[in-house]
Amino acid sequence: RGGVLYFDLWAANRSALERAGAAAGAVRVDGRCTICGRGFPSYRREGERAGRFGVVVGCPR
Repeated sequence: RGGVLYFDLWAANRSALERAGAAAGAVRVDGRCTICGRGFPSYRREGERAGRFGVVVGCPR
């Protein structure tokens, strides 16, 4: 866009999971933006004082 390159992290994560063996229909992307919404901490929005959060991913066998 506008001569600037952007990286689609959602697409990259989906692609990596599918290459690792996750079925295409099993990969779900939560489209919420951490900088736009207040539901999650955001370093881009809050700087150094931002909280932290983590994610756990599992695959049933």
